[in-house]
Amino acid sequence: MSPPDSPDFGESFPQLNYEMGSRISKILKNYVLHSAFLLFLAVTAEAVSPLTIRYPSRDEAFRVISSEIKGLSQDTRYDNPRIALTDIPNYQSLKRDSTSEMLENALNESLSNEMPDQVVPHFELIQLRIEWNENYPGSFREPLSEDLAGQAEADWMISGTHETLENQELQLRLELYDMVSEKILWQSNVTFPQAGILFLEQSVAPVSPPQKPSISEKKNPPEFQDRFDELSPNAGIKDPLQYKSDHEIKNQPSFEQNQRGFFSMILPEFISPSPLPPPPEGMVRIPEGEFVMGNLGGRTDEQPDHLVFIKSFFMDEHEVTNSDYLLCEKCERGHGGFDTHSPDQPVVYVDWHNANQYCLSQGKRLPSEAEWEYTAKAGNINRDPKRIDSENLTLVAWFEENTVNLGLYGPQKVASKKPSAWGLYDMRGNVMEWVSDFYLPEYNASFHKAVSPKGPETASNPEYPLRVVRGGAWGGENGAASRDGLRPSRRYAFAPWVRSFQIGFRCAADEQPRK
Repeated sequence: MSPPDSPDFGESFPQLNYEMGSRISKILKNYVLHSAFLLFLAVTAEAVSPLTIRYPSRDEAFRVISSEIKGLSQDTRYDNPRIALTDIPNYQSLKRDSTSEMLENALNESLSNEMPDQVVPHFELIQLRIEWNENYPGSFREPLSEDLAGQAEADWMISGTHETLENQELQLRLELYDMVSEKILWQSNVTFPQAGILFLEQSVAPVSPPQKPSISEKKNPPEFQDRFDELSPNAGIKDPLQYKSDHEIKNQPSFEQNQRGFFSMILPEFISPSPLPPPPEGMVRIPEGEFVMGNLGGRTDEQPDHLVFIKSFFMDEHEVTNSDYLLCEKCERGHGGFDTHSPDQPVVYVDWHNANQYCLSQGKRLPSEAEWEYTAKAGNINRDPKRIDSENLTLVAWFEENTVNLGLYGPQKVASKKPSAWGLYDMRGNVMEWVSDFYLPEYNASFHKAVSPKGPETASNPEYPLRVVRGGAWGGENGAASRDGLRPSRRYAFAPWVRSFQIGFRCAADEQPRK
């Protein structure tokens, strides 16, 4: 999922809300003008964030959202796409909570009413989560949104975040992502009053007011027992406590069965943790999470792909510049062709030892290889596909197609392209970046180190101790400037004394645990 102010890496479709739609219909008197106006918006709406629309109720918001997505799915460019609503985590914690579960249920139900044959049922996604944890017993978190949508064989994926505003309204940010073209097709920001009880399905009330027994005491009709087992929050989980978030749950959600056999969930009480301190100046907080490191379809040194959990940390928002590098009096650099001299160009001709010395002098460190790849993949947005959409790549990266092929040689000013979904610049292209790890041609040495692995402790050849370089570059050798060379999982190896116009670096820092 991406944050609300993240750039649109694909085509943006204009958001036509309920009120705006009525105004347009009055202004545009015929179908031809109406279609022309929509086409004009579609062309000019790129890089424009959707407006936040306020609705009188959640049901009305979901009705409009479902109608918009249905209309988009009926476009002749798409062939009856299968749609999966994966995750709506909390905007602050980036974790799913009880509100996430209820919003996902309610929106999925609304979508299913509009497109009954296209939407993946919510209980099917629950079952896929259970199977994921069974297939990956070392997993510390739920699957990535794209993994879940892929397992459900979905063509489109809906994900987003929710946030409670100061006026106690609920804000919902949603994106529709095309798994095939790897583009964001639609975005919407909505707010609506927050109710105390959200229903997993809107239906008629029970014939007689039921009591509120615990789940274990409730006696369900045989025809609904299997469905209840699937929907139970602890289904298939041996130790539910290991999935507990940073929020301290005071009581578990209770369920009530309605006449149709579905259930309504009552919000549990949560004690919010203390707010996170702001990240250090010039750095971005990278949230903890799990991702698939490596690439099964990539080069041999990117295999085997495996699950890795990364603890939260800080990363420089852009590569270290020439002006930044002057802050280290003991740090040295070389000079040569395609050198950089502008204060806001990335510093180059810096070997691994001086890059490491600079980071230490600033109270930081070089990122690990796993941290770098996790950050470059930006959680569930960039799943490191073998094929990278060139139009999207030109928006975020400097590489051969927009440098060498156009007669533009050398690294460009940092942060002159759009940031990633997590707000970092030039994670791909411009200059390659040193990381802390020694290079080994396979992941087997750290395959079982599932939590923030640091890589091998010693070099495989002490006389030629290769270090890892990541990210691709604007130009140069080893295919580093090609689209394939900019893949987040692509690995490069250089001796630590190498100083090159292709190579720069950025720093990372540990996040102190909250008290």
